[in-house]
Amino acid sequence: MPAQNARGEILELETGETIILTDGRLGNRETLTLTNKRLIIQKNKGIFKTKLVIKKEIPLDTIDEATTWFDYWVRVCVRLRLKNGKSIILPMYMSDREMLKADLENDFGGEGVRGFLFETTLDRRTKPLANRWAEAINNQLTGHQEE
Repeated sequence: MPAQNARGEILELETGETIILTDGRLGNRETLTLTNKRLIIQKNKGIFKTKLVIKKEIPLDTIDEATTWFDYWVRVCVRLRLKNGKSIILPMYMSDREMLKADLENDFGGEGVRGFLFETTLDRRTKPLANRWAEAINNQLTGHQEE
């Protein structure tokens, strides 16, 4: 069953599947879509005419918990703790529109060495985005546990 994401691109959904949250930016031309059954990572293919293709699908029943996580190299992330004991790190980035809306200070939070070791202005602006995704994933997990 086809559905459209926030940019109008078609995504094939399973029967009974609905989009909960879409257009999450993972960097490197990747986007994230949350449905009531799975988390879908898509990648843009092509140069002039781009097309989203599914790179990875993570069924929600394999996820134990989603948390917001800070890493010195990747910065603000959503960390998925899987039921098999492994983790998946999803680095969150603001879209170009969100970056323009945000009144970022000091050249996108470039606080020198302090910005490398600690949270920057950009990290503080990105954290609510990661929190929104972690909360939406956990809400779907709670719904799955009750069924």
